[in-house]
Amino acid sequence: DFTFEAWVKRASISNGYNAIVAKRHSNSVGFIWWITDGNTLRFFSVAGDLHYGSIVDTNWHHIAVTLDRDGYGVVYKDGVSVGSLDISGNTGSVTSTRLFSFGQQTQSASAFNQPFDGTIDEVRVSKTPRDSSWIKTEYNNHQYPGLFHDKGPEEVQLGVPIVSLPLPVNSATDVSLSLSELKFNLSHKDGTLMDYSVETSPDIGFDSDTGVGNGTKTVSVSSLSYSTVYTWFVNVTDGTHDVNITYTFTIEDIPDPWWNPSWEYRKPISID
Repeated sequence: DFTFEAWVKRASISNGYNAIVAKRHSNSVGFIWWITDGNTLRFFSVAGDLHYGSIVDTNWHHIAVTLDRDGYGVVYKDGVSVGSLDISGNTGSVTSTRLFSFGQQTQSASAFNQPFDGTIDEVRVSKTPRDSSWIKTEYNNHQYPGLFHDKGPEEVQLGVPIVSLPLPVNSATDVSLSLSELKFNLSHKDGTLMDYSVETSPDIGFDSDTGVGNGTKTVSVSSLSYSTVYTWFVNVTDGTHDVNITYTFTIEDIPDPWWNPSWEYRKPISID
């Protein structure tokens, strides 16, 4: 089972055999696919002799032949079947020790014949018999590339609430105990008004508002403790899309005293 495909363009319409692909040892061994001296597309092997369709001009053409040993051999030209043959009852093998050749038939390492007079491009070999839809698509993709995809108008993506620029920045450490507010920027691509709420854990402050537009929002906080990790949650909705963002920050450690409390010579000093 296999499929051969190629794009061919004859340089002239002349007599003689024009080999497309070949791996043929003799009439009973191997195979050859050619344009005959009568301009007919012909695939010849012991599996079957398929001679359907013709090329009688110098234009580009997509040609293909598919062989299913349990079914049919089919010849295609420009994406359309031009003939088929039931080969299920045929015996023999297409195996050959000859070189697999493009554009000519190889008789030996130094002997060639039946050269193709023209140009061969996009030769493809598959170890399965492709169906008619596959062959049609292969033809259309090259002949009519504009049909391969269709560009429609740009899809406008609806905006969603965007939370950004948190202060303190996410995962910040050594944040001052004197921190008095949290900040973040709230925006919406469409300018849609939003509702938001901010919660903290442990609880150092809370804020919420409805029907707000783009801009910087602040949340007052108080009663912070040294060496504590705080988490704050920003929850936003535009009525359709919900956005929930989580940030953290860590308060600085208790600073060391500026004096040495263990110095044994400490004495009180009085100033009048």
